[in-house]
Amino acid sequence: MIPNIVRGSDPAGLVRYLFGKGRRNEHTDQHLVCASGDMFPSFDMDGRPAASYAEIGRRFDRRYRVRERKDDPFPPDMRGKNNPEREHGRKRVWHCSLAIKAGQGILTDQEWEAVIRDYLTRMNIIDGDDDQGVTWLAVRHGLSANGNDHVHIMVQLAADDGWINPYHDRINAQRSCRRMEKTRPELVGLARSDTGTRVSWQYGQWRQWAEWKARNEYGDERDGRRWTAKRGAGSSRRSPPPRCRASMSAGSWRRAPRRRAARTSSYAACAGKASPSTPGCAREPPKTRSPTPARWSATGSRGIARMGGWNGSTPSSSATTCD
Repeated sequence: MIPNIVRGSDPAGLVRYLFGKGRRNEHTDQHLVCASGDMFPSFDMDGRPAASYAEIGRRFDRRYRVRERKDDPFPPDMRGKNNPEREHGRKRVWHCSLAIKAGQGILTDQEWEAVIRDYLTRMNIIDGDDDQGVTWLAVRHGLSANGNDHVHIMVQLAADDGWINPYHDRINAQRSCRRMEKTRPELVGLARSDTGTRVSWQYGQWRQWAEWKARNEYGDERDGRRWTAKRGAGSSRRSPPPRCRASMSAGSWRRAPRRRAARTSSYAACAGKASPSTPGCAREPPKTRSPTPARWSATGSRGIARMGGWNGSTPSSSATTCD
């Protein structure tokens, strides 16, 4: 179950939206599912509004008007620097949508009522079936454009005994939904990636992907990881120097940042540094140099050691003899 919380200061406008056609005519069969006892007179037996939206908004604001007369017109988080204009009742309407992921079921009105009351209890807004001191209502629409079965809950933060504190409400909403998925049979648990939270790859997964990319784009592992450089006519198939492979497998991987895929393509650096073979000339192999690990390479790339010029630094000089 996916919660989404916003705040507002116009209860009549929110009721008009919930029972209207929606911004793109996506609302179908909108009706009241459940509400606090003081809001039932504003609706008929089918859950349709029995009064105007303005009248429903005034009924919804009755407890707020009481707090205003008692010289307490601000929600707990709308005081001081968060409300420099001292606007009365700013963001006093708490609006939360609860949605079931498409394909994970459609609940009945009775099941939604049980889920909503359980959710509000876990959020410390009501105490089970005891909601005498709080004003709230829940409206259900048809399926959304993405196929989600969902409801909208609007709560008046002004209560009989003061204000409901919305501190960390988004964190508590996610935690409440995850716990409800484990205890309520009508709900299906969501994976962490389905709740909008991005999960970073682990180091081993990233390395496996990079090695696959290097094999498929710059060569293969057969015959000592040979690679093919496309140089037109007369191109030859040759093996990269051993130091390039050592830099790829041992040096650069341990010290390169995880999220920089360019660091993983050492074969590309090898292909770019190789000189084309000139007809009639024989190129001698580069001089053997012992690897000298360094924290910074000649190109300024952090974490890649200087391995005979095959990791972006200046390549070692080699003698060329011509016939």
